[in-house]
Amino acid sequence: PAQISTFRERYRDTPLADLLLTQATLVYAREQRWADLLQLNQTPPESLALRCDYVMALVKTADKQAQPMVAALLQQGEPLPDDCKTLFGYLASQKQLEH
Repeated sequence: PAQISTFRERYRDTPLADLLLTQATLVYAREQRWADLLQLNQTPPESLALRCDYVMALVKTADKQAQPMVAALLQQGEPLPDDCKTLFGYLASQKQLEH
């Protein structure tokens, strides 16, 4: 995460900075590197799919922001992308979803 942050800072005015953040977030989520994902993303990503990965990282690291963010995802009004199935499947399996 440190090298990615350094690159993003140096090239913040280019499209490469955001592209690198997106790609790194996807890789960290796929590899379940939750702490790294959170270190890289200080705030929730704008992309709904990436936001689901961000919230999964909060859940997996037992961050107290997780539950309000799960609720916000459910109430946001847009159909959730397929990328969110992993998050909600995990929450359902852990009986962490309120009905």
